[in-house]
Amino acid sequence: MIIIQDHVLAAASPEMATLDESNLVAICQLACTADKKKNLADAKLLIARGVLLGAKMIFLPEAVDFLTSDREKVAELAEPMDGPTVQAYQSIAKQHGVWLSAAFHIKSDTPSESKRVYNRHMIINDVGEVVSTYDKIHLFDATLNTTTIQESTWSIPGKGIVPPVACSVGNVGQCICYDLRFPEIALSLAKQGSDIIIYPSAFTQTTGAAHWE
Repeated sequence: MIIIQDHVLAAASPEMATLDESNLVAICQLACTADKKKNLADAKLLIARGVLLGAKMIFLPEAVDFLTSDREKVAELAEPMDGPTVQAYQSIAKQHGVWLSAAFHIKSDTPSESKRVYNRHMIINDVGEVVSTYDKIHLFDATLNTTTIQESTWSIPGKGIVPPVACSVGNVGQCICYDLRFPEIALSLAKQGSDIIIYPSAFTQTTGAAHWE
């Protein structure tokens, strides 16, 4: 596994030159903003670096399309499944012949849910096809010190677990961020044959420090 952050190789095994690259994966970390064009440009550079290093599948974060503190803008910035941002990632996957995993804000087709979106984890294969989607089930509604975050005000909860996807590096189970606190999903995916269970995440500074070294 290689980790790529802000265009720099942040961590890799010293024995990387001797690794079997047939199932090498890359994890790309980037700090997204409300500027969708810049987020996409940054992700393109990270993906290209991962491909250059031999990755067969590249994992990108939750909200790879955008992040904004203005909750009113979430539905405005979100796009449908066939919108330009998802299409751009499909093109990148096809161009490089690499599998991608990432989570996007996706508009709802239901008129009554026009102000909320799906937090959707997609897997795109190496010819640019979206082969699996998972909508985040457990939404982050919590109070951190004096700050209250209610993801349910702008996100629609998913309806269920999806089966593991046979990818180039093994069977991949899909979750998102706060799902990590609910192990039943991981247990179910493991029983269904997952080799990897991936949680694309956009943690707050407080929760990130509590979960990750």
